[in-house]
Amino acid sequence: MGTMAAGKRDRVRQYLIDNFVHLGAHTAVPGERQLADLLDVSRMTVRSAINELEADGVLYRRPGAGTFVSIPRISKNLGLSSFSEDMRARGMEPGTRVAKATLMQAGTKVAQRLQISPQDDVVYIERIRLADGAPMCFEREWFPATLFPGLEDEDFSGSLYELLKERYGVVIVQAKQVVQATVLNKEEAEALDIPVGSPALHTRRIAYPADGVPTELAESLYRADRYRFDFMIKRGGA
Repeated sequence: MGTMAAGKRDRVRQYLIDNFVHLGAHTAVPGERQLADLLDVSRMTVRSAINELEADGVLYRRPGAGTFVSIPRISKNLGLSSFSEDMRARGMEPGTRVAKATLMQAGTKVAQRLQISPQDDVVYIERIRLADGAPMCFEREWFPATLFPGLEDEDFSGSLYELLKERYGVVIVQAKQVVQATVLNKEEAEALDIPVGSPALHTRRIAYPADGVPTELAESLYRADRYRFDFMIKRGGA
């Protein structure tokens, strides 16, 4: 696309941002033809601008109904921070609904990742994490019971990392994390109050204190319509 065409596209983008996005989620924006006439550009230019805003999560299309302002996505970098810290940093009030907290045997997969025996007990926790009261993330977490006696009886309404530090003196300093796309099954969709089959971001994290002994295995499902991961990458070598 030439410089002039790109400039027109950017003008359409900025017009939509300035005049509609600030009105809030689900606000309807004008159709392509109306915008093209209003801004004296081609419909192709309008379509290109809307496509970019849709890809950025600013707008969404509903077939047969039109184009609307999206619910803002929460941006998370790949630094080691808790959900509560992320929400507070963005001016949102974190909340938690605890679905389960119990002792159970680790089993093969969990034991392998936590470097314990499959017969060892772990504290298993399921939580639904909220941002300003809206379900945002469904978390499953496993902790070696020998490292955290009585953890299953603690209050999980706040940051677990803060709890581990204050109650057990354990400070998480690093983690290995994998992020991938997935879709939600019935249980997960109900927890997040969205339709079955909705897209989600699945993360698996193994966290370590300074001694390098795995202390947490966590699997989290973030709503893809409300969450995104931002990170900076650098090219290796000279």
